Amino acid sequence: MTMELFKISKLTGMPHVMTIPLTEQAYGYLYNQWKNENRLIQDVFCMLNEDEREFIMNGITPEEWKSTWLAYDDYQQEEKDNA
Repeated sequence: MTMELFKISKLTGMPHVMTIPLTEQAYGYLYNQWKNENRLIQDVFCMLNEDEREFIMNGITPEEWKSTWLAYDDYQQEEKDNA
């Protein structure tokens, strides 16, 4: 079973949806363990990959991370070129 998870990116404020391989019931149970029992997300959501866990924490998609870091690298290169 899978579910669609809706989050707002803490990086850009943009809404995103990601399909994760959990039922809504399992997600709710695990989310409560993570948030209310001060457990590490990688321990609670060990069946998910890093991208899925990052999305749960911050609403940031892999594509958004990549484009942000590419833009940052471009900015750094531009700064070097203008120095």
